[in-house]
Amino acid sequence: LALRVGERASLGRILLAAGAAALAGATLQNGLFTLLPLATGIWLGSPGRKRLATAARAGLACLAAAAVSLAFFPGLPYVDAHGIHLGSLAVGSHSIRPTFTGLAGVPRILRMMWEFDPVLTLLAAVGAIVALVGLWRHRREMPTEKRRDLAIVLVYAFPYLGALALDPSVYERFILPLIPYIACLAAAGLAWVVARIRGIVP
Repeated sequence: LALRVGERASLGRILLAAGAAALAGATLQNGLFTLLPLATGIWLGSPGRKRLATAARAGLACLAAAAVSLAFFPGLPYVDAHGIHLGSLAVGSHSIRPTFTGLAGVPRILRMMWEFDPVLTLLAAVGAIVALVGLWRHRREMPTEKRRDLAIVLVYAFPYLGALALDPSVYERFILPLIPYIACLAAAGLAWVVARIRGIVP
């Protein structure tokens, strides 16, 4: 829905995307990361509007979605000397204790990915390399629409992955929102491998 808002930030599309973001946040706290592509879509999908008005629309949409989400949280999130708490500790809410001196979550993420699906993990690694090389080679000729869509997609994936990388207490369920992105990278990796095999085998 954020991609559709990026095409044209009409009121109807913004309301639908904001509603989906609110549901995502109400379902699980990490759903609040969907506010990032929502705001980016509104910004990129409003080329004719004044920037201050566009920023106000994006801010209001995100605030409304966050307010709906917070109504379903087990207590309001807060930060103290022990880390970032996503709700009341009495009901077992998750706490993030980021380690800014190292990416403590990365080894856990890689281990869990490898244990659950090593083939997907290997193909996604190949696909990530293929994607980076392709983006670098075709960066000048990429159409504006693709640049916009890529920005909206990555503004969710990169910050979310960065948050997981800093959290030494990553659980399997936290990786689930990234599975569609990992699957797309794996598909790119598989396509590259098949193309290489076809080039070798007559």
